Amino acid sequence: MGRMASNRFHQGPGPSQRQLRVGELIRRTLSDVLLRGDVHDPDLNRHSITVGEVKASPDLKVATVYVMPLGGHDAQDALAALRRNTRALRHLVAKAMTLKYAPQLRFQLDETFDRLALDKVTQDLARQYNNRGKYNVEIDPQVTRLDRNRVDVTIAVDEGKAAKIRHINLIGNDSFEQDEILDTWESRESNWLSWYRRDDQYSREKLTGDLEKLRNFYLDRGYIDFSDDNVQVAISPDRRDMFLTAGITEGDQYTVSKIQITGDTVLPKEELDKFLTVKEGSIFSRRLLELTSDAIVATLGNIGYAFAQVNPVPQVDRDARTVAIDLQVVPGPRVNVRRIVFKDNNRTKDEVLRRELRQFEGAWYSQAAIDRSKIRLQRLGFFENGSVEIESQPVP
Repeated sequence: MGRMASNRFHQGPGPSQRQLRVGELIRRTLSDVLLRGDVHDPDLNRHSITVGEVKASPDLKVATVYVMPLGGHDAQDALAALRRNTRALRHLVAKAMTLKYAPQLRFQLDETFDRLALDKVTQDLARQYNNRGKYNVEIDPQVTRLDRNRVDVTIAVDEGKAAKIRHINLIGNDSFEQDEILDTWESRESNWLSWYRRDDQYSREKLTGDLEKLRNFYLDRGYIDFSDDNVQVAISPDRRDMFLTAGITEGDQYTVSKIQITGDTVLPKEELDKFLTVKEGSIFSRRLLELTSDAIVATLGNIGYAFAQVNPVPQVDRDARTVAIDLQVVPGPRVNVRRIVFKDNNRTKDEVLRRELRQFEGAWYSQAAIDRSKIRLQRLGFFENGSVEIESQPVP
């Protein structure tokens, strides 16, 4: 991990319990965000960054984040990448917290040694490895004292082998065969292709995603009362095999008794009715309902209503096993594009990019024109695949 000073001094009264709690929540959230690479910046993601400590100000409006890349290599580059992505990181932290105000993030290099911080790093590493099914991981932090009040910290990691899923068992699936349900899962029992697909390796993130797929499977087939009551994960004594058991309650299958579009539709109601993929008398499907909502939002977005929303309001009749759906349209204000600005473009002339645009300044906002403009810019061949991103910001 590199060399650092051996003490950190705190002056004045200590932080409150709320400051400590918020700081630890930010630290863990940032650690997870950086580990997953949620921010799409290659310069940032190439660093393995440890978040040692986060200090929240008394009013919780500022959070100082002490970081250090693994081994201390390219520390200034890593710090610059973090500061460049402060806004995106703050947005991701805000999504994971319940505070009314997301603290401003200020990144600093962590050049002090704290045994408690080292223990937290060790625990975080072990937790991240465990989340990926590597329960046999061995983490050995070693601290060597040097001259001039310095220490050298080395973390030796033996990952071990990932635990494999030996058996998956669903309890309560009376209407569908287990193989049909598990066909959509990413987690699979060990099979002869697992050496290539690695789909039998247990991961908590994979299991969370698979349970969401399980819920979607039933909601798309009309089982709106579905619930996963109990999920158990057992591990063998040698920590090599995992056994997953999920107890579910299917409930009854519901049909659509009525569906209508209400609110300020802007366009004639008959024109929006053609987007209804859910019909009266058909089996309820959340996927089809979302497709309908997305189609209406896209249509309004193409004529200037950039912030249009469609809120489905269901009325469930459990005695008749039917559901009536009211799609409430909220178009919001009609938006005019005031200005188009290109960022992080240091070589190509502005007019070369603008001639590819199909969304023009002074015109009504159009999501279709923006999407087409993005495709045309990408096809120029001047940018890496997926590097063209478009961000729309409201102007007060």
